[in-house]
Amino acid sequence: MDDKKKLEKEFNRIKKSTFRTLQLLGVPTLELENDFTDSNIGDGNVRALRDFVWYQFNKHLDRKARDFHLQSRIYYEMAMFRFNFEEGKGVDELKQLSIDAKKNTL
Repeated sequence: MDDKKKLEKEFNRIKKSTFRTLQLLGVPTLELENDFTDSNIGDGNVRALRDFVWYQFNKHLDRKARDFHLQSRIYYEMAMFRFNFEEGKGVDELKQLSIDAKKNTL
């Protein structure tokens, strides 16, 4: 398999997984698809896709600033994203943010 095919396969794996996660967190599917189309990210551009996903997580956090239960879930999924697709950088900090948000629900 050549490098281009490998990148496209990785791109599609990340996109499928993270878009499903974002939808489960409540990001409207149509909004997600429109934002992705507007971003003009080419197939195989994994770095741009990761940046797009990170932007979507933060956009949804801003939208749900008062829903601490959902914030906790979003931070947890951000940690999982970093663990799975970005070599685990910042995972501990994101897990702590998830715990802190959860404490606000008690």
